[in-house]
Amino acid sequence: MDGILCTMMGSQFQEKLPGSSARIATRKVPALTTVFWVTKALITGASEWWPDYLYGRFGLVVVTGALGAVLVAVLTLQFSVGRYHAWIFWLAFGVAGVAGKEAANGLHRLGLPYLIVAAFWFLVLAVILVSWRASGETPSPGTVYTRRQELFYWAAAGSGFALGAAAGKASVEFGFTYLRGELLAIVALTAVVALAWWRLNLNPILAFWLAFVLTCPLGGGLASWMAAGRSAGGLGLGRWPVNLCLAIAVVGLVVYMGVTSRETGQGAPSTGDL
Repeated sequence: MDGILCTMMGSQFQEKLPGSSARIATRKVPALTTVFWVTKALITGASEWWPDYLYGRFGLVVVTGALGAVLVAVLTLQFSVGRYHAWIFWLAFGVAGVAGKEAANGLHRLGLPYLIVAAFWFLVLAVILVSWRASGETPSPGTVYTRRQELFYWAAAGSGFALGAAAGKASVEFGFTYLRGELLAIVALTAVVALAWWRLNLNPILAFWLAFVLTCPLGGGLASWMAAGRSAGGLGLGRWPVNLCLAIAVVGLVVYMGVTSRETGQGAPSTGDL
């Protein structure tokens, strides 16, 4: 799935800007490449179970408060730097992913079905993207230079994570699991999005955020399949080994991005107005 999407929305999902060398140096987000999408999906899988473990050990209020404090801290760090740093960005991105997932779960704990939660976060994401465009800033998911763009980017990313988490859980409410084709369905949907962008001129911003949302249940479904016992159709690796392996993979990819970009955000940025 990611291979199809990344091939079509990686190197081609770029823009050429006048005087772009100066702007590339101040870009606050990574280019939309294959590594971006793979890392994004693995982050979701790596955080599939440990928040629930912490809730059971320390309580909902304590863990939620700590997660909120960490989110504020890492975003403050991200906003304080003047350009893209792989370690800082992906730390903030990972925490935002967990926070978004728990924001969806939190509304469900209040008694709302995940389908309603997904609809709510869909509306939130839509409002953010419309407001981003209406603000006069370029609503690009891959070229963030100004503080206002960055605020919109992180608001949209958090909402996208929440929507993806809620959509994945909503599919379970309707009886779908990775054993009944959830992963294949997500692969197929993402391939359709990529092909629609490639051949049918689907708006690239819409294509990006659809892919962003779809890679959330993809990462979670992949982790579940790897962890589940062989009798249930999984690989039988166990939850914590899977969490650890995926976390190590994420760290390795972040190291790779940090080394190859040399922490300067080199490489052509992604499309501006898309």
